[in-house]
Amino acid sequence: MVRKNLKVVTCAFLLGILIASAAVAFASEAVSAWKPYIINGIDYENQAMVSNTSGAYGYTWVQSIDYQLPPGYMGAMARLYKDGALCRLTDYAYNNGYAYSLAVATSIDSGPGTYYSKGFTRGWDTLLDDYVTYETYKTPSLNIN
Repeated sequence: MVRKNLKVVTCAFLLGILIASAAVAFASEAVSAWKPYIINGIDYENQAMVSNTSGAYGYTWVQSIDYQLPPGYMGAMARLYKDGALCRLTDYAYNNGYAYSLAVATSIDSGPGTYYSKGFTRGWDTLLDDYVTYETYKTPSLNIN
Protein backbone atom coordinates (compact mmCIF):
# COMPACT_ATOMS: atom_id res chain seq x y z
CA MET A 1 0.00 0.00 0.00
CA VAL A 2 2.80 2.42 0.90
CA ARG A 3 4.58 1.57 -2.35
CA LYS A 4 1.41 2.26 -4.37
CA ASN A 5 0.91 5.62 -2.63
CA LEU A 6 4.56 6.50 -3.27
CA LYS A 7 4.06 5.80 -6.99
CA VAL A 8 0.96 8.02 -7.09
CA VAL A 9 2.73 10.85 -5.27
CA THR A 10 5.81 10.52 -7.49
CA CYS A 11 3.71 10.56 -10.67
CA ALA A 12 1.75 13.58 -9.47
CA PHE A 13 4.98 15.38 -8.57
CA LEU A 14 6.55 14.68 -11.98
CA LEU A 15 3.37 15.70 -13.78
CA GLY A 16 3.36 18.97 -11.83
CA ILE A 17 6.96 19.68 -12.81
CA LEU A 18 6.19 18.96 -16.48
CA ILE A 19 3.18 21.27 -16.48
CA ALA A 20 5.08 24.05 -14.72
CA SER A 21 8.07 23.82 -17.05
CA ALA A 22 5.82 23.80 -20.12
CA ALA A 23 4.11 26.97 -18.89
CA VAL A 24 7.49 28.69 -18.50
CA ALA A 25 8.86 27.42 -21.82
CA PHE A 26 5.82 28.50 -23.80
CA ALA A 27 4.99 31.77 -22.08
CA SER A 28 3.52 34.03 -24.72
CA GLU A 29 3.83 37.44 -23.06
CA ALA A 30 5.43 39.35 -20.23
CA VAL A 31 4.05 42.62 -18.89
CA SER A 32 5.66 45.38 -16.83
CA ALA A 33 4.01 47.00 -13.84
CA TRP A 34 1.92 50.11 -14.47
CA LYS A 35 3.89 53.32 -13.89
CA PRO A 36 1.75 56.26 -12.69
CA TYR A 37 2.56 59.92 -13.26
CA ILE A 38 0.78 63.28 -13.22
CA ILE A 39 0.94 66.14 -15.74
CA ASN A 40 -1.09 69.32 -15.05
CA GLY A 41 -3.26 67.48 -12.54
CA ILE A 42 -4.13 64.70 -15.01
CA ASP A 43 -3.31 61.18 -13.83
CA TYR A 44 -1.63 58.97 -16.41
CA GLU A 45 -0.10 55.53 -16.32
CA ASN A 46 2.04 53.61 -18.78
CA GLN A 47 2.99 49.99 -19.29
CA ALA A 48 5.15 47.85 -21.60
CA MET A 49 4.62 44.30 -22.86
CA VAL A 50 6.68 41.81 -24.85
CA SER A 51 4.77 39.16 -26.77
CA ASN A 52 5.65 36.00 -28.70
CA THR A 53 3.17 35.60 -31.54
CA SER A 54 5.17 33.82 -34.27
CA GLY A 55 8.00 36.18 -33.35
CA ALA A 56 8.60 38.90 -30.79
CA TYR A 57 6.80 42.24 -30.54
CA GLY A 58 7.20 45.11 -28.08
CA TYR A 59 4.16 47.12 -26.99
CA THR A 60 3.72 50.36 -25.05
CA TRP A 61 0.45 51.70 -23.59
CA VAL A 62 -0.40 55.03 -22.05
CA GLN A 63 -3.75 55.94 -20.53
CA SER A 64 -5.44 58.80 -18.78
CA ILE A 65 -7.17 57.64 -15.63
CA ASP A 66 -10.02 60.16 -15.54
CA TYR A 67 -10.38 62.06 -18.80
CA GLN A 68 -10.66 61.66 -22.53
CA LEU A 69 -7.81 63.79 -23.76
CA PRO A 70 -7.79 66.01 -26.87
CA PRO A 71 -5.89 64.98 -30.00
CA GLY A 72 -2.13 64.99 -29.56
CA TYR A 73 -2.15 65.00 -25.75
CA MET A 74 -0.78 61.44 -25.42
CA GLY A 75 2.17 59.90 -27.22
CA ALA A 76 3.88 56.51 -27.06
CA MET A 77 7.01 54.87 -28.47
CA ALA A 78 7.55 51.09 -28.23
CA ARG A 79 11.01 49.53 -28.03
CA LEU A 80 11.98 45.85 -28.22
CA TYR A 81 15.30 44.46 -26.97
CA LYS A 82 16.89 41.15 -27.96
CA ASP A 83 19.73 39.74 -25.85
CA GLY A 84 20.11 43.17 -24.21
CA ALA A 85 20.40 45.20 -27.43
CA LEU A 86 17.72 47.40 -28.99
CA CYS A 87 16.41 45.58 -32.08
CA ARG A 88 13.08 47.28 -32.94
CA LEU A 89 11.44 50.61 -32.13
CA THR A 90 8.65 52.84 -33.32
CA ASP A 91 8.44 56.56 -33.84
CA TYR A 92 6.19 58.39 -31.42
CA ALA A 93 2.50 57.92 -32.19
CA TYR A 94 -0.11 60.32 -30.79
CA ASN A 95 -3.82 60.07 -30.16
CA ASN A 96 -5.57 61.52 -33.22
CA GLY A 97 -8.95 62.02 -31.56
CA TYR A 98 -10.34 62.34 -28.05
CA ALA A 99 -9.13 59.23 -26.22
CA TYR A 100 -8.53 57.66 -22.83
CA SER A 101 -5.63 55.52 -24.07
CA LEU A 102 -3.12 54.84 -26.80
CA ALA A 103 -1.13 51.69 -27.67
CA VAL A 104 1.71 51.14 -30.14
CA ALA A 105 3.59 48.01 -31.25
CA THR A 106 6.97 47.40 -32.85
CA SER A 107 7.43 45.38 -36.00
CA ILE A 108 8.16 41.68 -35.55
CA ASP A 109 11.60 40.33 -34.71
CA SER A 110 12.15 36.64 -35.31
CA GLY A 111 14.78 34.19 -34.22
CA PRO A 112 15.82 32.77 -30.90
CA GLY A 113 16.80 35.09 -28.10
CA THR A 114 15.87 36.68 -24.81
CA TYR A 115 13.48 39.58 -25.39
CA TYR A 116 12.12 42.38 -23.25
CA SER A 117 10.33 45.64 -23.91
CA LYS A 118 10.63 49.13 -22.45
CA GLY A 119 9.04 52.19 -24.02
CA PHE A 120 8.44 55.90 -23.61
CA THR A 121 5.19 57.81 -23.24
CA ARG A 122 4.43 61.52 -23.41
CA GLY A 123 1.81 63.86 -22.12
CA TRP A 124 1.19 67.43 -23.24
CA ASP A 125 1.99 70.01 -20.56
CA THR A 126 -0.02 73.18 -21.23
CA LEU A 127 2.11 75.18 -18.77
CA LEU A 128 5.40 74.28 -20.47
CA ASP A 129 3.82 74.23 -23.93
CA ASP A 130 5.75 71.01 -24.54
CA TYR A 131 5.63 67.26 -23.94
CA VAL A 132 6.79 65.66 -20.71
CA THR A 133 8.25 62.19 -21.31
CA TYR A 134 8.22 59.15 -19.02
CA GLU A 135 9.87 55.78 -19.53
CA THR A 136 7.89 52.61 -18.80
CA TYR A 137 9.18 49.96 -16.47
CA LYS A 138 11.07 47.13 -18.18
CA THR A 139 9.11 43.93 -18.78
CA PRO A 140 10.32 40.59 -17.48
CA SER A 141 12.39 38.75 -20.08
CA LEU A 142 10.79 36.30 -22.49
CA ASN A 143 12.92 33.48 -23.91
CA ILE A 144 12.11 32.45 -27.47
CA ASN A 145 13.75 29.36 -28.96
